Amino acid sequence: MSDIVKKCFEHPGIRKKGILIIFIELVILAVLFFRHFTYSYELKFGEEDLKIREDLTRITTPGYRLGIEGIYELTVGYELYEDDEGDVTLEIREIEEDRYAIDSEKVHLRSYKNSSDLRLYCRGSDIEVKTYIQNRDPQKHELKVNGVQLRYLNKKSALYYSLWLLICFGVIDFFLYMLFNGVPYGIRMMGRKTGFGLCAIILLSNLPMYVDYIPGGHDLGFHLLRIYGIARGLLAGEQLPVRIHSAIYNGYGYAMGVCYGDNFLYLPAFMYIIGFPLRQAYKAYVFFINTLTVLGSYYCFYRISKNRRISFTGCLVYSLSLWRLVDLYTRGALGEASAMAFLPFIVLGFWELFAKQEEDHTYKDKRISGILSLAFGYAGMIQVHVLSVIIVTVFSILFCLLCPDMLFSGKRLWDIMIAAFLCLLLSGGVMVPLVDYYLTQPLLVAGDEPYIQGKGVYISQILSTYLHPFEMAKSFNSDTRMAFEMPLSIGWALLLPLFLGIYFLGTGRIEKNKRALIKTGLLAFFSLYMTLTLFPYDWIADNLPSVYRVLGAIQFPFRFFIVSTVLAATVFVLWQMDVWKNRDLEIRLALCVVCAVGIWQSVDYMSKYVNEADYFTITNDPEEQDIFSSDMREYLLEGTDPEFAKNNDTVEAEGELEILEVKKGDLDYDITVNNPVSDMGFFEVPVFAYKGFTALSEEGKLDISYGKSSRIRVAVPGDYSGLIRIRFKEPFYWRAAEIISVLSWLGLFVCCIYLYRKTKGKPVYVGN
Repeated sequence: MSDIVKKCFEHPGIRKKGILIIFIELVILAVLFFRHFTYSYELKFGEEDLKIREDLTRITTPGYRLGIEGIYELTVGYELYEDDEGDVTLEIREIEEDRYAIDSEKVHLRSYKNSSDLRLYCRGSDIEVKTYIQNRDPQKHELKVNGVQLRYLNKKSALYYSLWLLICFGVIDFFLYMLFNGVPYGIRMMGRKTGFGLCAIILLSNLPMYVDYIPGGHDLGFHLLRIYGIARGLLAGEQLPVRIHSAIYNGYGYAMGVCYGDNFLYLPAFMYIIGFPLRQAYKAYVFFINTLTVLGSYYCFYRISKNRRISFTGCLVYSLSLWRLVDLYTRGALGEASAMAFLPFIVLGFWELFAKQEEDHTYKDKRISGILSLAFGYAGMIQVHVLSVIIVTVFSILFCLLCPDMLFSGKRLWDIMIAAFLCLLLSGGVMVPLVDYYLTQPLLVAGDEPYIQGKGVYISQILSTYLHPFEMAKSFNSDTRMAFEMPLSIGWALLLPLFLGIYFLGTGRIEKNKRALIKTGLLAFFSLYMTLTLFPYDWIADNLPSVYRVLGAIQFPFRFFIVSTVLAATVFVLWQMDVWKNRDLEIRLALCVVCAVGIWQSVDYMSKYVNEADYFTITNDPEEQDIFSSDMREYLLEGTDPEFAKNNDTVEAEGELEILEVKKGDLDYDITVNNPVSDMGFFEVPVFAYKGFTALSEEGKLDISYGKSSRIRVAVPGDYSGLIRIRFKEPFYWRAAEIISVLSWLGLFVCCIYLYRKTKGKPVYVGN
């Protein structure tokens, strides 16, 4: 909005109108903010106020009215015994069921907790609702509700509605800016038609998100827990960044922030903190990733082709590619789908370094661009999904092996080493803690991988067009084989360009980019081969165990589809660069067919997905995800029994040691103890003993070891009486790596701003 204010003052003819518009917006924002900020509402129901059905299957509160629109928080205190199946649920319903005035859901009450919160979003004023607690099996699950409390979250409501209104004003101001001052430089650079086309791709790729819930995905609950865990850690104020997530394993903690790059998830976590529903925060992140993928792929393909139409078609087939959408929606593989936003930058980096000869007058500029693109692409992937980095590194090495003459000529090898060094600077805040844990901690994920060839894909699946968007991936040894399996293909919108590339090579139409097309096409087909059941993963496991340590870490061969996708899109761009000049009917027809198939296939998939996917609405604590499931154990310490954490959440002393007082934070503990004997005493804290936790007494640092199920066991000196503090503190070299990474990203940002200003106003494209 500051740029609009500046423009208003630069143009006297619209100065008064601009000032008036901004003044009206500020007044409306202030009125809305103070309306919610000053509103107070609190309601309590005691045990005597609750109505219990005779068969004990339902407990309800009397009906009550919500004052104004905004965010409310319901807290229920209870005692529950022997509930491991989620049979006891909490929800709020409108008494007038046909209205669409509240946004809430069911929350499971768990036996290892004694209170649960539910966040309610009210869309209207004076809405009458009632709280329901359902117990499907009261004979099995004994439940006692101690009280229900409802309160209005005035600060979150004020921020939530003010931010929404600010976004609306921003959109309005943007269009007013274009109306009075013309199209901004960024859109003018790519052309109006291209700009609107890219907006259309962005909107189309988000098709499943245009509902008031989140359609289900295989790993959706896991990633919602990641976002919620970051938000909970930030609110506690004990860690920055959040390395150990306390929202998992009954507060014992889980090293998700160390072992899984989650820097990009701070955006949705922050949105959740200020009041947005978790589902809206998740959708905002999906929209962000789709936007980054579309704009990033267009930019990279444009830098390669120097042609707007070629780069637009490449962006279309890549951004709407079947596997990228399956990754994002069916699999709910948020990390892998996020990594695909950075793959085009790696392709661009290798293109800039290898496509230009030293005698070319632009070679120096291409070197700098290639180094930065390669470093940015790899560093971005490290921030979101380390496994994808392993996959791409394998093919980066294969590409260099295909170009040994070029690799060792000029300064290309040196440039790659510089890019790797820059990548380490940018991603050290993620890599240093991760490598440190892998080398020093006995994590379950570090163990041997099982055989994965049976999890491969059939050739028929790659060529198939009949999709089951909400099925699971199955093993080769399953009874049903490929029947009713999720889509496992890059889709015909990318297979056609590969076959057309072979056709144009065979007919002699490719001249300029022949070598690049052949090598890229070979790698694309080889990556497809590596997804198949035909690839000898089991033989490699038995005969080349050191190689299999890398390949086995991939877990599922179909992960190589991310490489197939970006390479097939690159093949599409490369052969267009040679045949586009002819523009005969055959070429135009081929381009139209490929783009039409890309649009049709993506719309067909997303339509089926959104109509078949499970209802997965989450607005608060994502209790739908079983936080003790086997899918959430990769980053646990060896010897840990997750079931132990369910019913063991107290500080336990051994021998003569006395626990006098316990004060608990999120993961922090302040424990007052008394050891009346001269021998060493011990007590255990319900937190997993990851590296970084320390125990500090008034006399200094105490020794920590592994207790029952890998929880913290503290050694207390004899005759000691006093306070002991349990804290998570990052090693100094973690913090140093984080600072270097932040400074490196700031430096990269400054360089991009400098290059943008340097090229602004100059012609930056050729062709049509």
